[in-house]
Amino acid sequence: MPIVGLIKRFRFEELARVIRHAFQRFPLATVFVFLLFILTVLHTHGVKILSDGQTGRLTLFLMQGIVFSAAAQIFSESKGLARGRKAALLLGGGALIALGAWGPEYTYPMSLYVTAALTLSLTFAPYIGRTATEDSVWYYNYLNVLTVVMGGISALVFSLGLCAALASVKYLFELHGISGNVYEDFWTAGWFFLLPIFVLAQWADKFDFEKQDCTYHKGIYFIANYLTVPLAFTYMFILYAYLGKIGLHWELPRGNLAYMVSGFGTLGILTCLAVYPIRETGTQPLREFYKYFFYILIVPIFLLALGIYTRVHQYGLTEERYALVIAWLWFAGLTALYTLRRVHAHIKHIPMLLCVFLLLASGGPWGAYSLSVSSQVGRLGGLLAQAGVIGKDGRVQKAPAQISFATRKSVSSVMDYLYNHHALGEIRAWTAPFQLKLKKNSAYGGFCAFDIVCDYGSYGSDNVKMIMKAWGIPYIYGSGFDGIATDFNAYLPVSSNGNLIKAAPYEYIMPLQSMYCTYGENTLQKFAYKEAGKTVQAATVTLANSDFTLRLQGGKKVVFALQPLADSLYKRNITAVPDDMSHVMVMRQSADGIKAMLRIRGLQGTLDKGHVRITHLSAVLLFTPPPPQ
Repeated sequence: MPIVGLIKRFRFEELARVIRHAFQRFPLATVFVFLLFILTVLHTHGVKILSDGQTGRLTLFLMQGIVFSAAAQIFSESKGLARGRKAALLLGGGALIALGAWGPEYTYPMSLYVTAALTLSLTFAPYIGRTATEDSVWYYNYLNVLTVVMGGISALVFSLGLCAALASVKYLFELHGISGNVYEDFWTAGWFFLLPIFVLAQWADKFDFEKQDCTYHKGIYFIANYLTVPLAFTYMFILYAYLGKIGLHWELPRGNLAYMVSGFGTLGILTCLAVYPIRETGTQPLREFYKYFFYILIVPIFLLALGIYTRVHQYGLTEERYALVIAWLWFAGLTALYTLRRVHAHIKHIPMLLCVFLLLASGGPWGAYSLSVSSQVGRLGGLLAQAGVIGKDGRVQKAPAQISFATRKSVSSVMDYLYNHHALGEIRAWTAPFQLKLKKNSAYGGFCAFDIVCDYGSYGSDNVKMIMKAWGIPYIYGSGFDGIATDFNAYLPVSSNGNLIKAAPYEYIMPLQSMYCTYGENTLQKFAYKEAGKTVQAATVTLANSDFTLRLQGGKKVVFALQPLADSLYKRNITAVPDDMSHVMVMRQSADGIKAMLRIRGLQGTLDKGHVRITHLSAVLLFTPPPPQ
């Protein structure tokens, strides 16, 4: 039949050959890919065969299992392991991955480190415990990177093409009964089946290459010589100039410096790896960069250490800052290797060293979770002692005096962290004296290893609020941000109904749900009160240059200067205004016989040289016009 002949021309048997080749070389990884694909499709269609928690753990196990089983197969091929030893390797590694996936809840975030380490192991698995040239390691990874890129392009074309075709059919033939889940199925098939199967089938099966095999695409040659290396040099000059500023002004570095240095170090290392084949034939800047990069990195390593110390000293250790410590160890280790013992340095050591640090960070008393929780508990102890909750004799009591906003915010931030990491049990000694005020929740307490909940028996973040209330420290919402802000936001809930109505003791209420303007421009809104279809009172309000103005008919007006309030809130690092400070969000003004009160719900703006430029106002305005003359 013509249709059958047309279908045969597409040679779909090639797709079957790819799947068969992937299964023959990586049988376990292919099975895991298929199971992950099925699990994702079921989740898309709302079919639950497991609880959400178990589904998440199984997904994690399958994803890590794909990578580990592939790395184990590659290692076995390079070492020529017998079936028995290969099976033992797979069973042992699989058991460890399962232990991590189904272990205590707090290990789940750390699985990111394990996943990254397993992925990195693919880059050096064939070269563990055996001699190989740097050319072989580079070209092997170069081929596999191209495979991943081509697989990603194939998955993207596959998913987009099918979605576009289905959308066209649905539109042209008015097939409105097609579920939106079908589009998700296309994307799932592309990214969770086609991509991994393609990569497994095309993964390099040769591990040793000669120098002449290391061909280099001209496009990559251009990017490396004229884009990546100049960009790295530019970044280097910026960091060195900033170090000079620190020395000149003798000031601690800004908070995000550590992330900038980490980005520079990572970019530089990736650049060195990318330009390896042309390290002797590229442009002079490229050759110099490759030769001296790890010497250049010495000063940024010092800056990174200073930045990490600053943040940890101020806010304690967290998993994010632990990742910066890993970056510092990686940079320092490679720098020592390539500057002091360059003759022993090998390109495979770059991913190997990072892999080791990631695995060490994934668990144990030295792991990211354990050290971060311990650091935050220590920080909390210091804050409670500062607030008087922990006395000089070590006894725990209710705070004897009013606590500063900064201390309340810091305590709230640490308590939120401990709650989110299921670590409230670590502060049981500081809550025991208040146990009669706190009720045990048996349904949740066993799993999270703490026995503190609020009086009315619910659980969750209410635990934090009730514990702090028992300490005499009011909880501050939205207290977890400690970075450098570029925008400003403060809010206080106030109800309004969107209409201009009469209300005593003021004559009118004007709800302002949202006023937005770019700083330097103005936004105008008009209001009117009518009786029997006739306008009795007309008013306009404008927001311009951080000033809010009410203007009545006849030109009389009253102005509220919002910038001093916004600057004050910003300098005190207040976003969610607590109940005992709600009065600061109420402003009163009298001018031209007008009496007005502005009850602010929210302020937003941008930061300019330490000042807030208001761009958004949400409020309720109450005013009484001047008496008629």
